Amino acid sequence: MFSSDLDTARHPLSTRVWGIILGSVIMVFVAAAPVAARTIPFTFAVTVAAFISAALLRGKSNLLVPQFGTASLLLGTFLLYASLSALWAMNPWAALVHTTLAILILLGTIVLSQLIASETRTNLFHMGEGMWIGLLVGLIYFFIEIVTDQSIKIWVYNTLAIDPSRLRGAQHFTWTGRQVVAFARDDLTRNATPITLFLWPTVSAMQGTLVGRARAIGAAVIVAFAGVVIMLAPHETSKLAFLAGLAAFGYAFAWPRFFARLATIGWVCACLAVIPAALLAHRLDLQNASWLQESAQLRIEIWNATA
Repeated sequence: MFSSDLDTARHPLSTRVWGIILGSVIMVFVAAAPVAARTIPFTFAVTVAAFISAALLRGKSNLLVPQFGTASLLLGTFLLYASLSALWAMNPWAALVHTTLAILILLGTIVLSQLIASETRTNLFHMGEGMWIGLLVGLIYFFIEIVTDQSIKIWVYNTLAIDPSRLRGAQHFTWTGRQVVAFARDDLTRNATPITLFLWPTVSAMQGTLVGRARAIGAAVIVAFAGVVIMLAPHETSKLAFLAGLAAFGYAFAWPRFFARLATIGWVCACLAVIPAALLAHRLDLQNASWLQESAQLRIEIWNATA
């Protein structure tokens, strides 16, 4: 990774080593998400560890103490309150483990944001580049898998000569002898979700790392490409998330101040209305609506039971 806005005379390689290293970590992990979505919990932990290690080696240990703002204090208080659910849970230890994990993720996120904020502009360039290059690589892989019925995954499984008895979820595989010949298309569903999560931060990263017309062109290309991939993927929730995100981006671009207030009101209303909405959907008999997909009908049943 080497941005056109940086040159070796003003920014020698020795001043950008950590930016390149950490940017490469980000690139690999963002690319891995559409390939195998289950890597995300591990890649987040490794990313935090990489930034912490870099801070210690550069003498920035003072930045490793979480500094709590209003938002993080409120979220932390909520998580501590949520941990009390272990007192009446059927499995107290399981509830406590999950809330403890959420608290650790919060602390890791705060420290990570502090470390990123302390980086030089040149290092941030490489981190931003790592993000959009990684997503582009992941999109290319996912697109190939969709249009070729997961030929890359089939080739990997057969090359590694994986024993069928070692694999769970037999319904996802079609075998001829000891060779995988097909995967269930549903196996791709979870891989679409990271694309919708990483897309808009990637667009922001492009605005900070590209120059001139390349900013608009790069953003348009990656949004369009992501849209094509998501619409081809067998995951309806990601399609809805992409369209909603596209609409939100358009409104925010046109009316930024008004949209900030609208988004706040919408978010609060959504949080307060989630239980009434789940109950209402079931009472309207939407779980039997013929115009809804089966997965949507089943979710209405699940939401009603949970509510």
